[in-house]
Amino acid sequence: MHSYEKFISLLQSSDWKAYGTQKTVSISKMEVSGHPMGIIRGIGEFSINRIPSIWDYLSVVSSSGMRRVWDTLFDTTSIIERLDTYSILAHVKMKAQWPTAPRDFYTLTTVLTASKKILFFSSSVVDDKTPVSIGPYVRGHVDLAGWLIERTDHQTVRVTYVVQTDPKGWIPSSVLTAVSSQMPMLVESVAAFYDTHGSGVCAVRMQNGGDITMNEYDPEKKIWCGNMAFEGANGSFLLRIDRKRWGAKGIAIRCTIPINATLHYDASYGDCLILQVSAFNTVGRLSIQPGDHGSIQLNGETLPEPEKVIGDLAVEISAEKSNRLQGMTPIKEESMHNLLPDNTRSVDISTIANNPLIRYGEDAYQALLLLHQSMEGWELLSNGKQGGLTMHRKYFPGGPYSGIPMMRGSKIIEGFNAEEILAVVKSWSCRKMCKFSFNFFLFFLFF
Repeated sequence: MHSYEKFISLLQSSDWKAYGTQKTVSISKMEVSGHPMGIIRGIGEFSINRIPSIWDYLSVVSSSGMRRVWDTLFDTTSIIERLDTYSILAHVKMKAQWPTAPRDFYTLTTVLTASKKILFFSSSVVDDKTPVSIGPYVRGHVDLAGWLIERTDHQTVRVTYVVQTDPKGWIPSSVLTAVSSQMPMLVESVAAFYDTHGSGVCAVRMQNGGDITMNEYDPEKKIWCGNMAFEGANGSFLLRIDRKRWGAKGIAIRCTIPINATLHYDASYGDCLILQVSAFNTVGRLSIQPGDHGSIQLNGETLPEPEKVIGDLAVEISAEKSNRLQGMTPIKEESMHNLLPDNTRSVDISTIANNPLIRYGEDAYQALLLLHQSMEGWELLSNGKQGGLTMHRKYFPGGPYSGIPMMRGSKIIEGFNAEEILAVVKSWSCRKMCKFSFNFFLFFLFF
C-alpha cells in the first residue's frame, strides 16, 4: 500500500489499543503479526500560547540539526536526491543502542501542507541509488513514520505521530521495549525543543529550479547553513524564519554569491519572516543566525524591516560576495491546488501573456489535449494483452517529419498516484533506468 494511503488509513483506524498518557502525550499501539514492534502512535495537543502555529512545529520536526537534540536516537540525514518540490530520497543514520549495532535507513520523505494541516511522512525504498550499509550499520526498514500537524478550532495545535519500523538484525527485547516507549514521546520532545530554542529556519518552497541541496543547523550556535543551487534564470526558494522567538534580537544573513532576495511577512506560514532567494544558474552557500543589533543584516549591511503585509515583497535586497562562510529535510509545498494557502493561488495574467516560454507551453498543452481526446488516424500496434500496454502510431503527411510516426502508449497503473508517477517522469536519473537509450533521447531532444 502506498505510504500516503497507509498513513491516512492508520489515522482513521479504530483498531488502536490505548496504553495511557505520559506528560502531554496519549499513547496507543496496534499489534501486527510477525512485526517486532507493531505500530505505535502518540498524540499531543498544545495551546497556541506554547506552539503558535503548525509551521513552528514542522520547522523543528523537519530539521536534522534540531532532531539531534529532540531525538536522542538520531544521528544524521544525507539528501540523496530531490525527486520534486514535495519529496526527497534520504539516507538516515541512527545511533547504536548498546549492545546492538547502529541502524541506517534509505527513505522517501514527503511533505504536504495546507492552511491548517501538514502531513510529513517517510517510508523505506529500495532502488539502484540505495547506498550500501558501511561498517557497523545494519539496514533497517521504515514501513511508515508520519506526522500529522493540525490547527484545531479550539486554539490548539494537535500532533499525531504514527510509526512502524523494523530495525532488522539482532536486537534484544529489552532494547525493543525501550525504543517503543521512547517513540511516541517524541511528540512532547519536539514541543520542549521549541520551548527552549524556537523554530529557527525552515525551507518551505522550492520554485523553478531553485533548491537547497543540503542544509544543517547547529542548535548550540543557532546557525542555519544551506547549500544553494539554481538552474536557469528563474530558480528560487522560500525560507521561513522565526522572527518572534528565534530571531527576536535580530537576524544575520550571509551569502557567498550575489543573489536577488526579498523579505516579507506572511501570516499563512505563522508569525514569521519569509526570505525569498533567487539567482541565475549558480551555486552558493547561505547562512542565517540570530543577530544582536535588533535588526536584519545581510553581509553586515542593515536592512529595513519589511512591512507586515501578507504577500507584499516590500524589501528588495542585492547581496554582494562575502568571505567564505564556515560551516536538511527540505520542505515542500502543496501537492494539490486546493490545499494551497489562498495567497499563493493568484496568477499575474500579464506575466503569462508576455512570457513566450509560457505561451509555447500552453500551445503544447492544448495540442496534447486534442491528441488525447481523439483516436482518429491512430494505427493499433499492440492491444495490451502482454503487460497491459496498448500502443498506437500515427503519421502526419506533408510535415517536416512526415516519415517519423508519433507514438502513443496507454496503460492502467495500479498502486501509485499521479504525483508519484510524475516524480519518476520528471527525474533525469530515473529515466536513465529505462530500457531505451537515454543518451539517444537526449541527442534527439537537443539536436
